[in-house]
Amino acid sequence: MTTVFSTKKVIAALFLSAGLISNAGAAAYSLNTSVAAGNFTNTYSFSVANGYTASLFGNLTSSYDLFTDTGSLIGTNVSSITLSSGAFTSSYTLTDDDVLGDSSWLAYTKTFNFSALNLTAGNYILTVKGKAFSSDTYAGSFAVSTTALPVPEPEAYGMMMLGLGLFGLVGYRRKSA
Repeated sequence: MTTVFSTKKVIAALFLSAGLISNAGAAAYSLNTSVAAGNFTNTYSFSVANGYTASLFGNLTSSYDLFTDTGSLIGTNVSSITLSSGAFTSSYTLTDDDVLGDSSWLAYTKTFNFSALNLTAGNYILTVKGKAFSSDTYAGSFAVSTTALPVPEPEAYGMMMLGLGLFGLVGYRRKSA
């Protein structure tokens, strides 16, 4: 059996696949934030629209130096990252803590890698908390990638109705037999 593809069918398939691909989107957010000395809490908001799901991926790095001879601290120490929406809360903890230095100073670098999958429609808040030992910055970014939820085609409803009708017919025939 030979399968023949018409030009119209190929073009229609290309347009359909382009439409499916265009339903996905992404938004990138920068976490390069200056903070004053003292405790800080910064929030970043984003939304997922109805009919979409989303995934979040990000990273954040903070660092501070301890001068052992004077006991002074310089830099920023991020202690937690939290994602929340209504009753939903997810906390991310430190995944890496690098210490460099010698007898006069120690340099601490903390890296957070965080992600959340299958976020449903709603408003979300990413909260970054920590302490700045001096006016400084922490750096990072996160991206929210959205995907449209599938919508059943009319043919799917037709097949479902046909299947239910067949179940009904089988049940009716068994009952009358």
